[in-house]
Parts: sequence; C-alpha cells; structure tokens
Amino acid sequence: METQKGLETFRAALCRRHLAVTSQRMKIARAVLEAQDHFTADALLARLKADGARVGRVTVYRTLKVLLEAGLVEERAFDKGRVAYERALGRSHHDHMICVTCRRVIEFESARIEREQRRQAQACGFEVLTHQHTLFGHCRGCRAKRGNGSKA
Repeated sequence: METQKGLETFRAALCRRHLAVTSQRMKIARAVLEAQDHFTADALLARLKADGARVGRVTVYRTLKVLLEAGLVEERAFDKGRVAYERALGRSHHDHMICVTCRRVIEFESARIEREQRRQAQACGFEVLTHQHTLFGHCRGCRAKRGNGSKA
C-alpha cells in the first residue's frame, strides 16, 4: 500500500516536471520505495541491473533527484564525497551513528534531542526546515576488537 502511494506521488512529481513516466524510472522508484536499508546510487544501479533492469547511471541519478524533491527519499552524507540515500515514505524521523571503522549505521530516535534542537532554534529566531543529526565514532564491536570495549 505504501509503495503504491509512493509511486503515485512519484508519477505526479514527474508530471509536474514535464518528464515522461517511463518503465525505467518506475523500476528505479519501486526499488527505492521498497528499500529497507541505506544505499548509494551505484549500489542501487547494481541491484537493478542484477534484477535484469536495463537502466543507466544518469537515469538513476536523475530519478533520485525527482524522488528527493518529492520527499520520497532523503540524502545522507555518511562519508566524505559519498552520498547515501534512504527511503523517507512511511518512516519516522531518526538520526544516525556511523562507525568510522566498519561503516555500520545505527539509527536512533531521541525526543529529548529533538526538543533541545527546537528550543535552540527558537531561541535564535531560526526556522528549521529539516535537519540531519549524525554522530561519527566507533561501534561497540570495533572498540572491542581494538581492546577498548569499555562503555565510556
């Protein structure tokens, strides 16, 4: 049901931009809307090709741009120079912790952090449109391997 709603939103976004609703674009959109994890454009392209889709890199990037503008996917800057994406439809706001050793992504939600961010923005007269909160460090597993497995 959610995927169908997302595909309808995507079709409308294509029409607003006077872009054709092609089978390639719809395959890309469906793959994004059904994604359960974070992915790069190149990983998405590889996944589509492995499933037999005949799509090109440029089409993937252009379609991701439309999906972004439609609010169906969000960009994440988890690495320098490498953008990851995640499905936004049907997901609540959350933040991320990234292990700089193994690249593990840990999602978390904190009402307290959200309240403090709103309070700080209000105190500065700042209108927040969107935000990303990402912590970089070492996960428990990588800390244990390095001999620094304490809970500090």
